[in-house]
Amino acid sequence: MPPDAPPNPPSAPANTLSVQPSPNLSPIPSPPYLHWPVSRREFYRTICLALVPALVWGFVLFGIRPLAMLLFTFGTSSFTYLLMQSLFQRRRTQPLLYTHCLLSVLVLVALAHPTWPIWIPTAIGLVLPLLLAIIGGPGRERIHVAVAAALAAQYILLPILAAHTQTYTGKSDAILARDRLIGGDIRDQSGDFTATPTWPTARELSGDDAVLYAPPALTAAHTLDQISFVLPSPGPAQRGRDADRLSGSEERNIREILDRAFTARLPGMDSFVWGIAPNRVGGASLIALAFAGLYLSYRYILRPRSVLYFLVFFILATAVITFTPGTVERVGVLAIWDLLKRFPGEIITLFNFLLLNSDAPFAAVIILALPGTEPLTARGRRIFLAVAAMGAAALHRLDPATPAATLALCALMPLAPLFDRVLTQRSWVNAR
Repeated sequence: MPPDAPPNPPSAPANTLSVQPSPNLSPIPSPPYLHWPVSRREFYRTICLALVPALVWGFVLFGIRPLAMLLFTFGTSSFTYLLMQSLFQRRRTQPLLYTHCLLSVLVLVALAHPTWPIWIPTAIGLVLPLLLAIIGGPGRERIHVAVAAALAAQYILLPILAAHTQTYTGKSDAILARDRLIGGDIRDQSGDFTATPTWPTARELSGDDAVLYAPPALTAAHTLDQISFVLPSPGPAQRGRDADRLSGSEERNIREILDRAFTARLPGMDSFVWGIAPNRVGGASLIALAFAGLYLSYRYILRPRSVLYFLVFFILATAVITFTPGTVERVGVLAIWDLLKRFPGEIITLFNFLLLNSDAPFAAVIILALPGTEPLTARGRRIFLAVAAMGAAALHRLDPATPAATLALCALMPLAPLFDRVLTQRSWVNAR
């Protein structure tokens, strides 16, 4: 704790701001947003500590490449930080904190795909401290630089490299064989999860380190789309009592689609919950993210209500669009209801894979813990989280490979002050 810390810090979460009276009684505070009860260093150090277990599991499941990403990115970021520190002789003129740079590196690697070329996060790490200094240092961010850099690498840099050069830009989703954990190379891919529905060993893969494995959310979405194609469209004459009933052939086709998915493509739910599934480096372990959320809530870094509000809206929106609006319009609600009555367990399981294999747990815990992500006023925060969650659910259903929740929060973050201004609850205290 620095010497200028107040003796009795307030009990509000650390990423909130105590609004001080101003001459014009403006209800909207200005940055920096990071104040007591914890110092800035302790704030970022706490989030770093919470993120470590999820990253460690990513190193275990995806091997040495993610670990090399972290080490090289940490090295280049530290080099730039030390170089910039030497340029700022007086401490008061230095806008950076080393723990802030370290957290940015961890978030960048956590959002990276494990098969990315190592030089991509390494190069981003080289300019990361400079970008953090340009925006004003910790607590003054209108957008999280590391999050934006990871998204830009996926949607701008990698497509350009793939289209105009022969540079390696990553391989298919995979996980390491169970006897190649930690030390295996995720690029050494062979086999197919279709032929080996259980977690294979390297011997079963002819000595290769990793097995090709489509993300369960992608498989679940594809299976739901196949079922939607089989569902009948009611004709003009089908207006009676049996209009919502599936025929015997349609029911058999749906049963075959579900059997192929569950026997050859999808993992057991027990292994999936333990984190044995493709994902971002820091997003595979639901258990690690749950402990991170509990720890950050205990340290007053994370608002539990914000997490609950975001996840509830994400779950509800995902449930509503499990079958896309186009499918519901084509086949009708009664056909969907009849499908749910005939295959309740299978459809619910597909929904669980679609939901839990998203980046919503990572975004709800790590991204919402970063200062400045959400608005400061209670009403603005609720509307902000609802809009972000519903947008993320729609994007995730259309493209399950996208880090939809992270993208939605990152896109709306610059508009957080607008939510505050528009949705501030007026009273005689703050009336102009």
